[in-house]
Amino acid sequence: MCTRDRDDDGTNQQPEEGSVAGDNVKISIIGTGPYRVDGAMELCDADGNRIETQDGKPFFLCRCGQSANKPFCDGTHNRTDWDPALAERG
Repeated sequence: MCTRDRDDDGTNQQPEEGSVAGDNVKISIIGTGPYRVDGAMELCDADGNRIETQDGKPFFLCRCGQSANKPFCDGTHNRTDWDPALAERG
């Protein structure tokens, strides 16, 4: 279970005391591609289950919504006609 779980009402709980998940994490937007995540952190699904990543290796999260391997990028954005501006702040 991830350190940030949901309460029964669906709201997020606070991280556990002394948790290091998220320390020194950098998330970068790659032009017309995915989010690049560098640093040690936990990646969790909507039910609070941990999604495995390779420790010490950056990973890439889908931004176009078309990946067959969500939440990870599989390069589908290169083969589809999606507008990265739709994923930007307005």
